[in-house]
Amino acid sequence: MASASASGCVRRSRSSSAGTRTCAAPRTGGRWTRWSWCCPGRDTDVTELLCEQHYGDATYMTKRQLFALHPDTERDRQTRKHLWRPPGEGGESLSGGVMRRAVAFVEGLDGAASAVVAMTHHTTILALRSVLERRPVIELVEEARVRKTPNAGVLVYERRGGGFRQVDTAEPDC
Repeated sequence: MASASASGCVRRSRSSSAGTRTCAAPRTGGRWTRWSWCCPGRDTDVTELLCEQHYGDATYMTKRQLFALHPDTERDRQTRKHLWRPPGEGGESLSGGVMRRAVAFVEGLDGAASAVVAMTHHTTILALRSVLERRPVIELVEEARVRKTPNAGVLVYERRGGGFRQVDTAEPDC
């Protein structure tokens, strides 16, 4: 998995080239940006399962704007990030909607592909890590308070014994 900017959703690869099953691409303003650098020449389907957390009324707001309009949510967001739900219609929490989508994505992976490439954002990466590593999301949230998942970082997992194990990481040197 790699993090990306914008609200990253996933494109699934239909190519059997090198056994890669899934490729992700960032989404900006409802339009797919160029993703050929990731999986060139591969046809893809789109899944919303790995889109970033849905922010309801806070969509496209900075934290400063959000807390100026909804000051009562700031402390909750800081102290209970996994449970915090953005205000308004469609807002979802990490431990609720984001986690359900991550579980559905991982459960939907059949064992046929030798590799999966999924790009998304920090909150969704935490949910995916929770599912893949079988760790409580609150534990990963606490780790992220100390060291946030790097932008454009890559986390490599292998399927082993009915589960997944992280085997490598890569971070940009910039």
